[in-house]
Amino acid sequence: SATGVRQGDPLGALFFCFGLHPVLVECQRIINSEALTIMAVMDDITVAGPAEKVLDFLNLLRIRLHRDLGLTVNTEKSNILVNPDCPIDMRPAGFAITQTGFITLGVLVGTHAISFGDEKVREFSDLIAFIESQPANIAFPLLQACVNSKPAYFARTTHTPRIRHALAQLDQ
Repeated sequence: SATGVRQGDPLGALFFCFGLHPVLVECQRIINSEALTIMAVMDDITVAGPAEKVLDFLNLLRIRLHRDLGLTVNTEKSNILVNPDCPIDMRPAGFAITQTGFITLGVLVGTHAISFGDEKVREFSDLIAFIESQPANIAFPLLQACVNSKPAYFARTTHTPRIRHALAQLDQ
């Protein structure tokens, strides 16, 4: 390619981060708000803070990403968690708006996390019960293939008493 890095280049992700970081820092500087918390892992960006400042940051970020890097925000893959008291006119158009929560980087955010967490605990518990009911020559390969790092990651990022109970059952 004439510009950028080739698809599959192992340094591509690093170069992407080198390009994105200054844009994020500059946007935060322009908005001039220490009340904003900005976390980015590759192209997954999470911004938390007062609604007005987050909206200002988001609008500026969209402009700067397009102008400086030629990138656009995919609003279909973007989620915004708002406080129910947030006025309708302050909610950015084109984005999925939720008041209960969503999943970002595999982590549950918002009140939705509790009900979703309960559902995942049931799934893990049902899986373990099924594996326990199988003969050892079938159960062991199933255990290797089906119970991996997902339950552990889920447990580290979602804190409810039901999770601790489910993990204790998994350990048995």
